[in-house]
Amino acid sequence: MSQENYGWNQLHLDVMTKETLTEKYHTASLTKKCTSQNNVTPIHLACLNPHIAVLKKLMDQNPDVNVMDGYLSKPLHFAACCENTHALELLLSLGANLNDLNSTK
Repeated sequence: MSQENYGWNQLHLDVMTKETLTEKYHTASLTKKCTSQNNVTPIHLACLNPHIAVLKKLMDQNPDVNVMDGYLSKPLHFAACCENTHALELLLSLGANLNDLNSTK
């Protein structure tokens, strides 16, 4: 990994900037925690992308709605911060729990 990515792998960057993903990714890549920004995964970041196709692609390959970052936040917590509800609706349909708590950090 190059130094300019500051602990993020390419998938972390792709899920934030692309409208669709075409590759098939290894499960380890989908849940890889970056070495900065509180260990967020590509799944967390895909919840912030307004293009729901990106999150759907990741969920088709690994529907882990319970992966946590360094603050114990799950993808649901990231999706709840968005203006549209597409990511939230998708995560709920896959079994995410609206009552999940994160850390109080």
